[in-house]
Amino acid sequence: MLAVIGTTVFAGITFLNSGTVQSADNYSLYNVHSIENEDYSYEGVFGSRGEWKVWSLPYLYKNVDNNTRSVPPSGMRSSVPLGGFASGGIELRADGRIGDWGTSLNNGPESHFARKVEDNNWMMGISLNSKPVLVRTHPPSGVDRSDAVSKMTYRGSFPVSQLLLEDSRVDGVTLNAYSHFEMNSPENSALPAVNFEYSFPGAVVSDTKAVFMNVPESLFRLSGVVSVRMEDSTVIMSGGVNNTAGEFAVTVLVDGAPSSSQPTWVQSDSVASNWNEFKTLGGELPNQKSGNGQVGIAVTVPSGQNVTFIFGYYFPTRYWDGVDIGQYYSTLWGSAKEVVKYSATNIASGKTAAAITAWNRLCTDNSLPDWLKDALTQTGGSLGKTSMFLKDGRFRQFESHSCAQMEPPHIHFYRALLYTHVFPTLEQQTLDMYATVMGPDGDVQESYGCSCGGCGKFDLDVPNGGPRGDDTSLFLIDNYMNYKWHGKS
Repeated sequence: MLAVIGTTVFAGITFLNSGTVQSADNYSLYNVHSIENEDYSYEGVFGSRGEWKVWSLPYLYKNVDNNTRSVPPSGMRSSVPLGGFASGGIELRADGRIGDWGTSLNNGPESHFARKVEDNNWMMGISLNSKPVLVRTHPPSGVDRSDAVSKMTYRGSFPVSQLLLEDSRVDGVTLNAYSHFEMNSPENSALPAVNFEYSFPGAVVSDTKAVFMNVPESLFRLSGVVSVRMEDSTVIMSGGVNNTAGEFAVTVLVDGAPSSSQPTWVQSDSVASNWNEFKTLGGELPNQKSGNGQVGIAVTVPSGQNVTFIFGYYFPTRYWDGVDIGQYYSTLWGSAKEVVKYSATNIASGKTAAAITAWNRLCTDNSLPDWLKDALTQTGGSLGKTSMFLKDGRFRQFESHSCAQMEPPHIHFYRALLYTHVFPTLEQQTLDMYATVMGPDGDVQESYGCSCGGCGKFDLDVPNGGPRGDDTSLFLIDNYMNYKWHGKS
């Protein structure tokens, strides 16, 4: 078991996996035999791929030498999902990349199970004692490789991803990226925000430090020019039109409270240009626009043990065959600014820390073997990756990343036990839907929208595909389980 890591935000989170990446490492995609297409990429480059069923797909490997390769460290191929539950999100990888961008999710239902934005220009960095270091072992093209951190160790325990930085310029600095996950409250868990908290060792708590983030324009899904403005110490990035319109917002906390230091920003065509401005200006940015492609954000604080960038997103529309099914979180918050302010309140009050710790302890404070504890902890993230939480309150889930069938009972039952105990209201929704649209013969159908080949017409909650041999029997068993645990059926 790895050590329990504590911060001012968390009383103690147990991590049961780790992976270490060094700047000298070399990684490549290699095709392997498979029949599942999960749209995999590395540094924004996709390997060869075909339809949803193919015999060869690219997977990431570490190159040991010219003739051999090995499975990459934990956190490189995939990592803990971060962001709002069933509201899209991101993954912070072991080398500091952001993968599986799914914050917009407004291009139709298929965008939620296998269509992601990949952009290698996301980047974070810090500066201690005027020594800037990228929180990336392998920086984007055009960025000086000598600025990269030498080594990082990744640890993941949903909904927290942790990077331990090892470099003479920033030794002892820890990055905890996390989102709000609260058992029995899918509504609060839908908060579309990721918190990036830097914890600094005691020796530099009183030193001036600066934090940098670069947000690439492509995250707006071909939305065109992004506008940047400052409101109430919050940097707001807007872009898109009609169904692609949305916002990102960033605000800063120091030791869990709003920072007295105002963030600065720059908008240019180059991530390297933004990073160089940060280095040249000593941890600040000029608050000006010289291009459209990249938005850099920075803050300099005189002292503090923890500096947190709260990254919120808000894309309220979501279309399926011309029908706006929307995002549930748009009924709770009205803008990306409201999202980050709400997240800041949860952090300051200790609500987020308490919710995350409760989930972690439920999964780890027991006599199960460590491998099973780790698997249980990560299941919370797997639920949100393939699901939709719609504007009208409906919660629906695809079969998998590679099959868009909606709520097939033979798949739902594998997930039902967790839903019954963590989000029982969502579990009840699915059973109610099965019962409401059941045919006169009493059979439960295989799917309720889309097919494994994709989604076309608007057919959400419409039975199709015919009953499988186990669908109706599983519906009955699922009802009995809910009756025994909650007195409902």
